[in-house]
Amino acid sequence: MTRIQDDLLQLIVRTLTDPKSAAQEIMSFDIPRPVLWNMLLLVVILSVLLTYGTVIVSGHEVAMLALAGTPMVFTLLMFSQLVLLILAIFWAGKAMGGNGKLEDFSALIAWLQSLWLVAQFFQIIILTVSPTTATLFGLISILYGLWIISNFIAVAHGFSSWVKGAGVLVFSVFGVIAGLSFLLSIIGISTLGLSANV
Repeated sequence: MTRIQDDLLQLIVRTLTDPKSAAQEIMSFDIPRPVLWNMLLLVVILSVLLTYGTVIVSGHEVAMLALAGTPMVFTLLMFSQLVLLILAIFWAGKAMGGNGKLEDFSALIAWLQSLWLVAQFFQIIILTVSPTTATLFGLISILYGLWIISNFIAVAHGFSSWVKGAGVLVFSVFGVIAGLSFLLSIIGISTLGLSANV
């Protein structure tokens, strides 16, 4: 195993066991903003591909896919959702006394989305064996991911507790729903069922 692979594995383990320490390390990378946006776009594209893969394996279409109509529109919606989430976390945290930087949240969300991609890949594999187990695995991944992102938010904004980070996340999700509803109304797509997919 190379040094980069070893460091990457250690960061994954630290993210799962000590997300606050992992957040500090990720923020220390000081990744340039253009690189961050490219990373986010890449993660979204891979997520879209895996989502279509899930549809093929399960035979059940995801509601968001039906709303989007085409892969390109779906990718645009997913990327917009991610950008809105980052902006909402940044501004909601600022309103609650946080001092985070936009670049830090972009890096943290990109990293967490990458881990969710890995979880989504394993979920597809499990789906071929046991749909019930795959559903349970997906639910656990989401809940665990929410705890991780709450810790990430707390560290980036300088909060003492992940609970306050969770509060910022709740307000941010409502902001994303409102923002996406506005975006969908502009491009003429019904928002029916949107809140269940944010």
